[in-house]
Amino acid sequence: MSFVLPVVLGHRGARAVKTENTIEAFRYACQSGVKWVELDAMLSADKTVMVFHDETLDRMAGVDGRLDEFTAERLRALTLKTGAKIPTLAEVLDVLNEFQACVNIEIKPSRPELARETARQVWQVIREKGFDDPDRLFFSSFAWDALEETLVFAPHIRRGVLVEDISGRSRRKWRCPSFRGGGDCKSGSVWRSRRRNTRRAGQRGTAGVGYKGFGRYGECFQRRAFCQSA
Repeated sequence: MSFVLPVVLGHRGARAVKTENTIEAFRYACQSGVKWVELDAMLSADKTVMVFHDETLDRMAGVDGRLDEFTAERLRALTLKTGAKIPTLAEVLDVLNEFQACVNIEIKPSRPELARETARQVWQVIREKGFDDPDRLFFSSFAWDALEETLVFAPHIRRGVLVEDISGRSRRKWRCPSFRGGGDCKSGSVWRSRRRNTRRAGQRGTAGVGYKGFGRYGECFQRRAFCQSA
């Protein structure tokens, strides 16, 4: 298998059909023939890697409090509003391994000071599940510290920088050799409007990823920089 990152991924699984970031959503995406999915990885209070998007639990579970204030056991005991459960990263990777699917893991520290630890815990689960394959795995994050940490223990895995600021200062940082680690950093952008399937790719390099993922509307990520090992 060679690394091919498609334009269309299952964003948080099949989120418009099943509850986002759940086992059901990822299994449905895989059974529907989607090769790549995206998920959000965040730490619980006891440092278990959970697959969940929000820092707080109210939107999905109707529970007050932050995800990082709950242990994995308490989180697994919760029932989301749709009746689904919050999975661990290990559980999701088991499903993806079953289908030989590929994954873009967004490392999503719940607090800035947890960026590097979140990256390390994510990598530990990846190694335990035998998912450390550069053709099946891609890291992304808004947290620079998290991506810099992946460069230490997984320089062979490609990384995507997520930013909302598309100013010249951000573009200069993408080209920073200390972050790239000598790799080939290619920048591109994807703009998603609220109109179905509207996309405008960047002018040079590898175009960014626009998540479509079974939804009526696309997602909006303003800019990505793809950093590849040399």
